[in-house]
Amino acid sequence: MLEVDTNQGDKLIVMSSRAHDALTEGQRATLENFGTLVHNDLHHIETCGGGSARCMMAEVHLPRPAQTNDAHA
Repeated sequence: MLEVDTNQGDKLIVMSSRAHDALTEGQRATLENFGTLVHNDLHHIETCGGGSARCMMAEVHLPRPAQTNDAHA
């Protein structure tokens, strides 16, 4: 799972449907205190790629590597 902020400042708790389905109703209710639960079927990525929603999103939001202007690099 990963908590993210929207451009409007809303909080989302993002996860795969597999993760969502593994939670109890009580756990979902607790998480909903921190943001809107958002889930999607990531079966193929979880099965074949070895990751899930958090892994995919964290990679997108990592800072870009520093650019070098060195022509010999």
